[in-house]
Amino acid sequence: GTPRMGPQGKRWPKWKQRRDNSGDDVTEENRQKKLHHGIKCIRKALKKARTFEEQKIKRRTAQATAAAKSGGKKPTIVASAALLDAEKLAQQLAAVKALDLEALGSYMGRATYDAVLACRDAPTAEKALPTADATETATAETAVGPGAIEAAGVQQALVVARRILAAACVRTEVNALQEKLVLVGDRQEWAKGRLEREELRRLAKEEATAAKEKAKEEAEKAKQEEKDRTKHGGPGAVDDGKVGSEDGDDSERESGDEEDDWSSGGEDDGRPELSDSDDEDSDSDDIVIKDDDGRPEL
Repeated sequence: GTPRMGPQGKRWPKWKQRRDNSGDDVTEENRQKKLHHGIKCIRKALKKARTFEEQKIKRRTAQATAAAKSGGKKPTIVASAALLDAEKLAQQLAAVKALDLEALGSYMGRATYDAVLACRDAPTAEKALPTADATETATAETAVGPGAIEAAGVQQALVVARRILAAACVRTEVNALQEKLVLVGDRQEWAKGRLEREELRRLAKEEATAAKEKAKEEAEKAKQEEKDRTKHGGPGAVDDGKVGSEDGDDSERESGDEEDDWSSGGEDDGRPELSDSDDEDSDSDDIVIKDDDGRPEL
């Protein structure tokens, strides 16, 4: 039949030794490899997102400064700058520059890993850095790094970190890590199923072999019994020697009849009987007269 495909949609090459991915230790090793590579990619995306966020904050700071100098001559700029004052933007800019991207990347990768093990999707930026209680706040502070907190405070540092985590390039890498980790688990399940299928095929093969051997033994036994019947019953014996015995009785009867016919034919011991005349002739011819010395007289 057609060989089954793995979860990657590719057939395993025959020349390459198949690795058993059904074990938990092998699966965990593969997950750690995917996690390590995924964290590197997330950190790279975080650097790119920080550059964009830094440029955005600088642009807004320039808008706020322009609005403060314009004195209300440009209403659109004043309206947009009213949402973010210059002091707050300065704190966010300092926090962006001081963010610990190495720690933030590791934190996000580990959060994705835990979510996959719990059969959930990777956390969003808001859920990745919660501040509902003191424990969650302390974890979030560890993720952004002490430098960002010293530069802008906990609140502004977390606001900037959430913005960076919500960037499209970062989400792409997080989703890619999630898919790879899920694939590792699917590969393990597929490997377990393959082992089960191989075990079922092995058992079926053994059963077929045993049935074949049993049929062969029965055929040999029947053949040997047929030979034994033929040997003990004589040639032509088919049904337990009955036919052969009947034939033997008929032959014996026929031979007996022939003997009776031969003996009743008026001949004794296979020699013809002599007539009376023959006896007289033989007797007269056979008489010899001898003298006292035992010699025949002339």
